[in-house]
Formats: sequence, C-alpha cells, structure tokens
Amino acid sequence: MNRSVGFKLFSLNPGSAIKNYNQIKLVSLTHALASDEINLYDGMVGEVWALKAAGEISKNIRSRGNKGYNEQLAQLFDPIGGRTMETMGDNLSRTVIGDMFDLKFLQNGRKWLELQGGLQNFGALMNNKKVAITQNGKTKMIPYLNAFELVDGRLQSKKGLDPGYAISYDSEGKLIAGQKLIDERLRMQQIIATWNGTFAKKDSSLIERNIIAKQLIALRKHFIPMTAKNYAFSVGTHGNIVKKRMNWTTGKVEYGHFTSTLKTLTEVLTTFGRSVPTLTKEEIVSMTYVTGYLVVGTLLLPLITNMLTIFKAKDDDDDEDLPKKLDYRAMKARSGYLSFDDDGITVEDKYDFHLDGFLLNHAGLIMSQTTDEFNSMNMFTYHGFKEFAKTTNPNAINLTIQINLALKLLAYETNQKSDTYTKDSGPYFFQQGGYKSGKTYDALFDLVGINGKNLDPVKGREDYESFKATN
Repeated sequence: MNRSVGFKLFSLNPGSAIKNYNQIKLVSLTHALASDEINLYDGMVGEVWALKAAGEISKNIRSRGNKGYNEQLAQLFDPIGGRTMETMGDNLSRTVIGDMFDLKFLQNGRKWLELQGGLQNFGALMNNKKVAITQNGKTKMIPYLNAFELVDGRLQSKKGLDPGYAISYDSEGKLIAGQKLIDERLRMQQIIATWNGTFAKKDSSLIERNIIAKQLIALRKHFIPMTAKNYAFSVGTHGNIVKKRMNWTTGKVEYGHFTSTLKTLTEVLTTFGRSVPTLTKEEIVSMTYVTGYLVVGTLLLPLITNMLTIFKAKDDDDDEDLPKKLDYRAMKARSGYLSFDDDGITVEDKYDFHLDGFLLNHAGLIMSQTTDEFNSMNMFTYHGFKEFAKTTNPNAINLTIQINLALKLLAYETNQKSDTYTKDSGPYFFQQGGYKSGKTYDALFDLVGINGKNLDPVKGREDYESFKATN
C-alpha cells in the first residue's frame, strides 16, 4: 500500500525528483564549505567521477559482460548502503519487457538522480581519504579514489598499496578485503546515509515499524539522520545538562553542528570573547557549517527563487514591509496558455506556448520547494522552525492518501458516485466533460502520478503557496 503511494507521488513527477536531487547537492555543498569530511575540491572531483560512474552503470544495466572500473569500485564500497545487494543479479534477469510490466521505468529518472547524488558524495569522500602506497622504494599518500585499477577486466589494488586498504583474491577467485577497507567502507556508507537519508531497504525496515516515522521518511528520507547530525546531544546531570553523544558514524563523541554552535556562542558571550582563542577544530567546523547553512538557506536559495519568479509591482499605497505578491498572470503569460479553463484569461489573451518560460516557471516552483525543504533542517530562523514543525506534524500523510484513493475507487466501482465528469477537469482525454468512466480512469492513472497537475507550473506554484499560507 505504501508502495502505491510512492508511485503516485514520485513516478512521473520530475520536479519532485529534481528537488530531492537539489537537496543532496546542497547538503554536500554545506559540508564542503565547512571542510566537514570533504572540501570544495573534493566535491568537484566527486561530481565529475559520479557523472562517469552513473553513466557507466546505466549503460551496463542489462549487460552480462564485465563491468567497468567505476562500476566495480562502486560495487566494492556500496556507497548507497545495500544497493549492491538489492541489485545483484539484475543484469542477468532484467529485460525491457520485464521493466515495462514492473513499471520500474516510471522511476528511472528519480533513481538515476539519487544514484548520481550518492556517488558524488562517495567520490568526494574517496578523494578526501588519503592512503599510503609504496612504489620504487618511495612511499607517498594518494587519494583512495585512485588506489585501484582494472587488470584483465577485474578490479585490483595498485601494487604497493597499504595492505589494510587493499583487495586480493583467493584461489577460487573470491574477493578478500583488508580490514581498513572494510572499516572505511562502513564509515562512508554511514556518512552518506546521514547526509542523504536511507534509501536501502535493509536500513529502512526498523524505523518503518513506527507508522509516523514511516510517513516522514517516505517523503523526506534525509530528515531523521540530518536532524541527528544537526541537533544531537545527550542529557547529563550535575549542572552539565547538554553533553556530547557518541556518533557511531565517525566513532567520535560530539555535538550536532547546530547544538555545538549554540553552545560555543553562549560560551563566547559569557566569557566576553576570552574563549575564542581556545576554540577547538570541531567547534570551528560546526560554526562554519551553520554559517554556510544560513547563507545558503536564507540568502542564496531565496535569491535564486526570486530571480525565477515574477512579482507584482507595489503601488504607492502598499506597505513596504509586506512581502511582494506573486504575479501569476504574468507567469502564465511567460509559459504561454496551458490552463484547461479560462481562469480569468480572455480568448484574446491566450498566449502562444513558450518552452523557455514554461521551464523557468517550473524552475521557480522547484526552487521554492527546495528552499523550504532545505530550511526545514534549520531551527535558527523563524521560517526554518515553521518548516521543521510542518515536517514533524504527526498527520499520517501517506496513510491518508492511500485510504482516500482506495475509497474513491471503491465508490466508483460500486456506483455509489458518478464516475463521469460534468465539465473538463484536466488536460487528458479521460478528464474531459462527459467522458464515460472518466473519474475511474483518472483515479487509476493517478496511482502512477498521471493527473495533469504537474503539467502547469503556475497552477502548481499557486497550489503550493496556498498550502504554505494555510499550514
């Protein structure tokens, strides 16, 4: 049942996929700005590597031959924890016809973006990690990303690599991994899960036993691990109520970044700045992370969103302190005529379709949603606190959608409700007024996200802004 809602919300919803992809990139950028596990150069190297690796994996999805270097490296480290196990053997059984019947192709775009985002973080972490290699009697440190090579189509460690980080094969051809490699593999998996959320079935199963948590992570898989990363602490006694907690990802005892920053600022203020020279590296990283988060969330993202949005000009009588209103009519003109009712636009004003304006309006909607989702992890601002509160609202969103959809179909099938529209309700043939069984077809197609609501970006922006104003 939960899977059916996943298809409804995500299958044919490229805007949602791009928004989630943006979230992965922005979180990675924030960590890079703070030099927390990676830096900006690592991020750029990881981006280039991930594009090649994701393309290689897509190309070989049904191939029965040897995999390329990048794909074998990704399979070895399994950065999106559990993906290797879940997809093992797919290339031996997957066919185009099989994918058509399984409807997997409807989520290919979303899955590819999730894959590329996870691989980018993995590539960055691998470039940041330096390992020792001895060649020609000289030992040097190289990025772990460059420590392997293909020999006769099989992944091998480069000669002279620290044995703990190397791989070898026994007489039967089974892979043997060094203990340091195993530890590093687990560390990277946990870091990526913290940044991007848990996508692997094996990691989701425990938390999904809680119905409220199930609704949360189905829509925002990053929310729970990111909350721990930002605000984690343990409760102490004897005047030290807020204490560090064990981060099993890094093996360090630490605060969440926002908690650490708040505690550091409190100490700086109460000591009148005398504690500044004694700040630790971890405290400086946390403060840089929070600063980057605030800059990205409150300045950069809103600026980009506003550049993609058309606002109404303020009259002389308007209060300058009030936010500018969105000019939906102007945005509709930028897209061209898409709406399936007049909506205040006269026949003479039905503009020709403009692809560039249509894409700009979609980009504005996606950036508005991206901004709000990014800020949902920041309780240091009023807007961020509101978004955090919305996400933690215990209303079982998915369960409500599931029940409503099932009841709707049941009512149509048992003739308790008319399943014929009296007037046009969407752009598709089955949504036209008078089409027999149109409502039934509408509900069935809605299961995989085909409802027409994603076609018009201005209507989507209106609905989204209206939802924000009333929730």
